[in-house]
Amino acid sequence: MRNIAFLLLLPLVLFSCNNEETEDNTEKPEDNFTISGKITDAANTTLYLEALSQQGAISVAQGTVNTDGTFKMTGNIPGMGIYQLRLGEASDKVIPLTLVPKDHVKINTSFSNFQTNPNVSGTEWSAVMNKYMDEFNKFAQQQQALNAKRDRLSEDQMMEQFVASKKPLDDFAREQMNNDPDNPFNIVLSSSAMPNTGFKDWDPENLTVLKKVSEAYNKKYKDSPFAATMENQVMQIESAYNEFLNSPESTGVAPEIALKNPDGKIMKLSSLRGKIVLIDFWASWCGPCRKENPNVVKLYNE
Repeated sequence: MRNIAFLLLLPLVLFSCNNEETEDNTEKPEDNFTISGKITDAANTTLYLEALSQQGAISVAQGTVNTDGTFKMTGNIPGMGIYQLRLGEASDKVIPLTLVPKDHVKINTSFSNFQTNPNVSGTEWSAVMNKYMDEFNKFAQQQQALNAKRDRLSEDQMMEQFVASKKPLDDFAREQMNNDPDNPFNIVLSSSAMPNTGFKDWDPENLTVLKKVSEAYNKKYKDSPFAATMENQVMQIESAYNEFLNSPESTGVAPEIALKNPDGKIMKLSSLRGKIVLIDFWASWCGPCRKENPNVVKLYNE
Protein backbone atom coordinates (compact mmCIF):
# COMPACT_ATOMS: atom_id res chain seq x y z
CA MET A 1 0.00 0.00 0.00
CA ARG A 2 2.92 2.35 0.60
CA ASN A 3 3.72 2.30 -3.09
CA ILE A 4 0.72 4.58 -3.62
CA ALA A 5 -0.71 2.44 -6.37
CA PHE A 6 -3.16 5.12 -7.48
CA LEU A 7 -0.30 6.66 -9.44
CA LEU A 8 -0.55 3.81 -11.91
CA LEU A 9 -4.27 4.03 -12.57
CA LEU A 10 -4.00 6.60 -15.33
CA PRO A 11 -0.89 5.77 -17.36
CA LEU A 12 -0.76 8.52 -19.96
CA VAL A 13 2.03 10.23 -21.85
CA LEU A 14 1.38 13.84 -20.91
CA PHE A 15 4.72 15.54 -20.99
CA SER A 16 7.50 17.10 -22.96
CA CYS A 17 11.01 16.83 -21.58
CA ASN A 18 13.32 19.80 -21.56
CA ASN A 19 16.38 18.00 -20.24
CA GLU A 20 17.66 17.06 -23.67
CA GLU A 21 17.56 18.62 -27.10
CA THR A 22 15.19 17.05 -29.58
CA GLU A 23 16.51 14.98 -32.45
CA ASP A 24 16.30 17.86 -34.92
CA ASN A 25 18.35 20.05 -32.56
CA THR A 26 15.56 22.58 -32.06
CA GLU A 27 15.73 24.81 -29.01
CA LYS A 28 14.62 23.48 -25.66
CA PRO A 29 11.14 24.61 -24.61
CA GLU A 30 11.00 27.34 -22.00
CA ASP A 31 10.60 26.28 -18.37
CA ASN A 32 6.97 26.61 -17.28
CA PHE A 33 6.96 25.11 -13.77
CA THR A 34 9.13 24.94 -10.65
CA ILE A 35 9.21 22.54 -7.73
CA SER A 36 11.18 23.68 -4.71
CA GLY A 37 11.29 23.46 -0.94
CA LYS A 38 13.04 21.60 1.81
CA ILE A 39 13.37 17.89 2.63
CA THR A 40 15.29 17.33 5.85
CA ASP A 41 17.54 14.27 6.26
CA ALA A 42 17.73 13.90 2.47
CA ALA A 43 21.02 15.65 1.65
CA ASN A 44 22.51 14.72 -1.73
CA THR A 45 19.49 12.59 -2.66
CA THR A 46 18.28 12.87 -6.25
CA LEU A 47 14.70 13.90 -7.00
CA TYR A 48 13.06 12.63 -10.19
CA LEU A 49 9.97 14.13 -11.78
CA GLU A 50 8.47 11.50 -14.06
CA ALA A 51 5.54 11.24 -16.44
CA LEU A 52 3.55 8.04 -16.39
CA SER A 53 3.12 6.16 -19.65
CA GLN A 54 2.19 2.70 -20.85
CA GLN A 55 5.90 2.16 -21.41
CA GLY A 56 6.71 3.07 -17.81
CA ALA A 57 7.90 6.20 -16.02
CA ILE A 58 9.74 8.69 -18.26
CA SER A 59 11.97 11.44 -16.90
CA VAL A 60 10.77 15.03 -17.20
CA ALA A 61 13.22 16.76 -14.81
CA GLN A 62 15.51 15.97 -11.93
CA GLY A 63 17.45 17.73 -9.20
CA THR A 64 19.49 17.09 -6.09
CA VAL A 65 18.69 17.94 -2.49
CA ASN A 66 21.33 20.27 -1.07
CA THR A 67 23.16 19.61 2.21
CA ASP A 68 20.75 21.93 4.04
CA GLY A 69 17.74 20.05 2.63
CA THR A 70 16.70 22.68 0.11
CA PHE A 71 16.15 21.91 -3.57
CA LYS A 72 14.73 23.40 -6.76
CA MET A 73 13.67 21.78 -10.02
CA THR A 74 12.41 23.34 -13.24
CA GLY A 75 11.05 21.92 -16.46
CA ASN A 76 8.46 22.13 -19.19
CA ILE A 77 5.12 20.35 -19.55
CA PRO A 78 2.62 20.65 -22.43
CA GLY A 79 -0.43 21.01 -20.21
CA MET A 80 -2.27 19.85 -17.12
CA GLY A 81 -1.56 16.21 -16.30
CA ILE A 82 -0.43 13.68 -13.71
CA TYR A 83 3.23 13.18 -12.80
CA GLN A 84 5.08 11.51 -9.96
CA LEU A 85 7.89 12.94 -7.86
CA ARG A 86 10.30 10.26 -6.69
CA LEU A 87 12.87 10.77 -3.94
CA GLY A 88 15.94 8.63 -4.44
CA GLU A 89 15.95 5.14 -5.89
CA ALA A 90 13.41 3.50 -3.56
CA SER A 91 10.06 2.72 -5.15
CA ASP A 92 8.07 3.74 -2.06
CA LYS A 93 9.30 7.35 -1.92
CA VAL A 94 6.80 8.59 -4.50
CA ILE A 95 4.03 11.23 -4.49
CA PRO A 96 1.60 12.31 -7.24
CA LEU A 97 1.70 15.83 -8.64
CA THR A 98 -1.05 17.10 -10.96
CA LEU A 99 1.03 19.84 -12.54
CA VAL A 100 -0.33 22.73 -14.59
CA PRO A 101 1.87 25.11 -16.61
CA LYS A 102 3.04 28.06 -14.48
CA ASP A 103 2.74 26.01 -11.27
CA HIS A 104 5.26 26.85 -8.53
CA VAL A 105 5.05 23.89 -6.17
CA LYS A 106 6.46 24.10 -2.64
CA ILE A 107 7.28 21.02 -0.54
CA ASN A 108 8.30 21.10 3.12
CA THR A 109 8.81 17.66 4.64
CA SER A 110 11.42 15.12 5.73
CA PHE A 111 12.91 12.03 4.14
CA SER A 112 10.84 9.68 6.32
CA ASN A 113 7.57 11.60 5.79
CA PHE A 114 8.01 12.34 2.10
CA GLN A 115 5.48 9.80 0.80
CA THR A 116 2.96 10.20 3.64
CA ASN A 117 3.03 13.90 4.49
CA PRO A 118 4.73 15.93 1.73
CA ASN A 119 3.10 19.18 2.94
CA VAL A 120 2.60 20.66 -0.53
CA SER A 121 1.66 24.31 -1.12
CA GLY A 122 1.73 27.01 -3.78
CA THR A 123 -0.91 25.69 -6.19
CA GLU A 124 -4.69 25.53 -6.48
CA TRP A 125 -4.59 21.76 -5.98
CA SER A 126 -2.05 21.47 -3.14
CA ALA A 127 -4.56 21.77 -0.28
CA VAL A 128 -6.71 19.02 -1.80
CA MET A 129 -3.65 16.83 -2.25
CA ASN A 130 -2.65 17.21 1.41
CA LYS A 131 -6.15 16.22 2.57
CA TYR A 132 -6.21 13.27 0.20
CA MET A 133 -2.80 12.05 1.34
CA ASP A 134 -4.03 12.16 4.95
CA GLU A 135 -7.13 10.10 4.09
CA PHE A 136 -5.12 7.71 1.95
CA ASN A 137 -2.61 7.02 4.71
CA LYS A 138 -5.42 6.26 7.18
CA PHE A 139 -6.76 3.78 4.63
CA ALA A 140 -3.28 2.28 4.10
CA GLN A 141 -2.83 1.72 7.83
CA GLN A 142 -6.21 0.00 8.04
CA GLN A 143 -5.21 -2.26 5.15
CA GLN A 144 -2.06 -3.29 6.94
CA ALA A 145 -4.14 -4.26 9.96
CA LEU A 146 -6.63 -6.09 7.72
CA ASN A 147 -3.89 -8.04 5.95
CA ALA A 148 -2.64 -9.21 9.34
CA LYS A 149 -6.04 -10.89 9.86
CA ARG A 150 -6.17 -12.51 6.42
CA ASP A 151 -5.77 -16.06 7.76
CA ARG A 152 -8.72 -15.62 10.13
CA LEU A 153 -11.21 -14.10 7.67
CA SER A 154 -13.05 -15.42 4.65
CA GLU A 155 -12.75 -13.72 1.26
CA ASP A 156 -16.20 -12.17 1.71
CA GLN A 157 -15.25 -10.82 5.12
CA MET A 158 -12.00 -9.41 3.74
CA MET A 159 -13.84 -7.66 0.92
CA GLU A 160 -16.50 -6.33 3.28
CA GLN A 161 -13.90 -4.80 5.60
CA PHE A 162 -11.87 -3.50 2.66
CA VAL A 163 -14.89 -1.65 1.26
CA ALA A 164 -15.77 -0.26 4.70
CA SER A 165 -12.24 1.04 5.33
CA LYS A 166 -12.04 2.61 1.87
CA LYS A 167 -15.40 4.37 2.11
CA PRO A 168 -14.12 7.54 3.88
CA LEU A 169 -11.47 7.96 1.18
CA ASP A 170 -13.99 7.45 -1.62
CA ASP A 171 -16.53 9.76 0.04
CA PHE A 172 -13.93 12.50 0.37
CA ALA A 173 -12.87 12.11 -3.25
CA ARG A 174 -16.42 12.21 -4.61
CA GLU A 175 -17.42 15.21 -2.50
CA GLN A 176 -14.30 17.11 -3.54
CA MET A 177 -14.82 16.36 -7.25
CA ASN A 178 -18.47 17.36 -7.04
CA ASN A 179 -17.72 20.67 -5.28
CA ASP A 180 -14.66 21.62 -7.34
CA PRO A 181 -14.87 19.71 -10.64
CA ASP A 182 -12.09 21.52 -12.52
CA ASN A 183 -9.45 21.05 -9.81
CA PRO A 184 -6.37 19.39 -11.37
CA PHE A 185 -5.99 16.95 -8.48
CA ASN A 186 -9.28 15.35 -9.53
CA ILE A 187 -7.07 13.33 -11.88
CA VAL A 188 -5.98 11.36 -8.81
CA LEU A 189 -9.32 11.55 -7.01
CA SER A 190 -11.13 10.08 -10.03
CA SER A 191 -9.57 6.68 -9.28
CA SER A 192 -11.91 6.45 -6.27
CA ALA A 193 -14.93 6.73 -8.58
CA MET A 194 -13.77 4.20 -11.17
CA PRO A 195 -15.43 0.74 -11.34
CA ASN A 196 -12.13 -1.00 -10.56
CA THR A 197 -13.81 -4.22 -9.40
CA GLY A 198 -16.75 -4.21 -11.81
CA PHE A 199 -20.21 -2.68 -11.71
CA LYS A 200 -21.97 -5.08 -9.34
CA ASP A 201 -21.57 -2.93 -6.21
CA TRP A 202 -20.58 0.29 -8.01
CA ASP A 203 -22.56 3.44 -7.17
CA PRO A 204 -23.90 4.99 -10.43
CA GLU A 205 -23.57 8.41 -8.77
CA ASN A 206 -19.87 8.00 -9.52
CA LEU A 207 -20.66 8.29 -13.23
CA THR A 208 -22.46 11.59 -12.65
CA VAL A 209 -19.44 12.97 -10.81
CA LEU A 210 -16.98 11.74 -13.42
CA LYS A 211 -19.05 13.39 -16.17
CA LYS A 212 -19.02 16.64 -14.21
CA VAL A 213 -15.23 16.55 -13.90
CA SER A 214 -14.79 15.69 -17.57
CA GLU A 215 -17.01 18.57 -18.68
CA ALA A 216 -15.14 20.99 -16.39
CA TYR A 217 -11.77 19.83 -17.74
CA ASN A 218 -12.96 20.30 -21.32
CA LYS A 219 -13.82 23.89 -20.53
CA LYS A 220 -10.79 24.87 -18.47
CA TYR A 221 -8.10 22.62 -19.97
CA LYS A 222 -9.41 21.99 -23.47
CA ASP A 223 -5.87 21.92 -24.90
CA SER A 224 -4.64 19.33 -22.41
CA PRO A 225 -4.23 15.76 -23.71
CA PHE A 226 -5.66 14.58 -20.42
CA ALA A 227 -8.99 16.39 -20.92
CA ALA A 228 -9.65 14.44 -24.12
CA THR A 229 -8.51 11.19 -22.53
CA MET A 230 -10.75 11.76 -19.51
CA GLU A 231 -13.74 12.41 -21.76
CA ASN A 232 -13.10 9.21 -23.72
CA GLN A 233 -12.65 7.20 -20.54
CA VAL A 234 -15.93 8.43 -19.07
CA MET A 235 -17.74 7.60 -22.32
CA GLN A 236 -16.37 4.06 -22.18
CA ILE A 237 -17.45 3.65 -18.55
CA GLU A 238 -20.96 4.88 -19.35
CA SER A 239 -21.26 2.50 -22.30
CA ALA A 240 -20.00 -0.46 -20.27
CA TYR A 241 -22.34 0.40 -17.39
CA ASN A 242 -25.36 0.53 -19.70
CA GLU A 243 -24.41 -2.90 -21.04
CA PHE A 244 -24.11 -4.16 -17.47
CA LEU A 245 -27.63 -2.95 -16.62
CA ASN A 246 -29.02 -5.22 -19.34
CA SER A 247 -26.78 -8.17 -18.54
CA PRO A 248 -27.64 -11.31 -16.56
CA GLU A 249 -25.12 -10.21 -13.91
CA SER A 250 -27.31 -7.19 -13.19
CA THR A 251 -30.81 -8.53 -13.78
CA GLY A 252 -30.26 -12.16 -12.83
CA VAL A 253 -32.13 -13.09 -16.01
CA ALA A 254 -30.62 -14.49 -19.20
CA PRO A 255 -31.00 -12.21 -22.25
CA GLU A 256 -33.82 -13.08 -24.62
CA ILE A 257 -32.96 -15.17 -27.65
CA ALA A 258 -35.57 -15.56 -30.42
CA LEU A 259 -34.58 -17.70 -33.43
CA LYS A 260 -36.18 -20.16 -35.84
CA ASN A 261 -36.25 -23.80 -34.81
CA PRO A 262 -35.75 -26.67 -37.32
CA ASP A 263 -39.42 -26.37 -38.30
CA GLY A 264 -39.00 -22.71 -39.21
CA LYS A 265 -41.00 -21.42 -36.25
CA ILE A 266 -39.71 -18.69 -33.92
CA MET A 267 -38.71 -20.06 -30.55
CA LYS A 268 -37.96 -17.78 -27.62
CA LEU A 269 -35.58 -18.71 -24.85
CA SER A 270 -38.08 -17.34 -22.33
CA SER A 271 -40.60 -19.99 -23.45
CA LEU A 272 -38.32 -22.62 -21.92
CA ARG A 273 -38.32 -21.05 -18.47
CA GLY A 274 -38.27 -23.71 -15.76
CA LYS A 275 -36.66 -26.31 -18.02
CA ILE A 276 -33.04 -27.38 -18.34
CA VAL A 277 -31.65 -25.52 -21.35
CA LEU A 278 -28.39 -26.17 -23.18
CA ILE A 279 -27.25 -23.42 -25.55
CA ASP A 280 -24.35 -24.13 -27.91
CA PHE A 281 -23.15 -21.56 -30.41
CA TRP A 282 -21.42 -23.13 -33.42
CA ALA A 283 -20.87 -22.57 -37.13
CA SER A 284 -21.28 -24.98 -40.05
CA TRP A 285 -17.89 -23.92 -41.43
CA CYS A 286 -16.09 -24.53 -38.13
CA GLY A 287 -14.38 -27.94 -38.15
CA PRO A 288 -13.89 -28.20 -34.35
CA CYS A 289 -17.51 -27.13 -33.86
CA ARG A 290 -18.80 -29.90 -36.13
CA LYS A 291 -16.62 -32.46 -34.38
CA GLU A 292 -18.29 -31.51 -31.10
CA ASN A 293 -21.82 -31.99 -32.52
CA PRO A 294 -22.02 -35.70 -31.50
CA ASN A 295 -21.09 -34.73 -27.94
CA VAL A 296 -23.81 -32.09 -27.91
CA VAL A 297 -26.36 -34.65 -29.13
CA LYS A 298 -25.18 -37.10 -26.46
CA LEU A 299 -25.54 -34.48 -23.76
CA TYR A 300 -28.98 -33.54 -25.11
CA ASN A 301 -30.14 -37.15 -24.91
CA GLU A 302 -28.94 -37.36 -21.31
